[in-house]
Amino acid sequence: MSTGIYGTAAVGLGAGANYVASEAARTAGARGERATAAVLNTFATRAAVLHDLKVPGQKRVNIDHAIVTGCTVIFIDSKNWKPGFYWSAGSTSFRGFFGRTHTSQGVAIAHDRWAKHLSPYKAKVPTPLVAVWSDDQAKTAARALARSSTPGRIAGASPTVWALSYPGAKAVPATALAGRIEKLLVNDTPDPLIVAELCRYLTRQPAPTGF
Repeated sequence: MSTGIYGTAAVGLGAGANYVASEAARTAGARGERATAAVLNTFATRAAVLHDLKVPGQKRVNIDHAIVTGCTVIFIDSKNWKPGFYWSAGSTSFRGFFGRTHTSQGVAIAHDRWAKHLSPYKAKVPTPLVAVWSDDQAKTAARALARSSTPGRIAGASPTVWALSYPGAKAVPATALAGRIEKLLVNDTPDPLIVAELCRYLTRQPAPTGF
């Protein structure tokens, strides 16, 4: 197991995902995950890209994506939010002045569990990223994934998240995701033992499209 794409984005948001509030939320969430997958898959010739992973010791928490580059594992979650200015005051987050925004502890829990689980492999597990899309942006990128093509310019109004404090993670606008991943890649092949261990936790385990 080395570079390539493992797993399928958003399969964990199927009908059995009883932790999702509504069908509309499920649809929007899946679109965000597929949009992130379209961006991450462009790195599959240089890294191992994984989608929809369970979390060791957790039944109601998952992590949407991971990239393995050398011995480094970058976890990425996806959000599909309304456009607006997102900001935090203490432990409370808001969109503009119209109400609170839910930023769960799930990513922080997943990061902590995975960092401990992968410690025997000497894996480096930096602060996870949360890719934040608007629905218009997500639709554009998700269509690219459906066509197995590379997303072009990500069009649409973008949520502004520089003032948002996301628990245990760094929120990044979708337009900045590829650049952020590029900076985190190392000049080394993915550790095959780390990739194999992560693959054990894929929500679905199809044959990988390895390179």
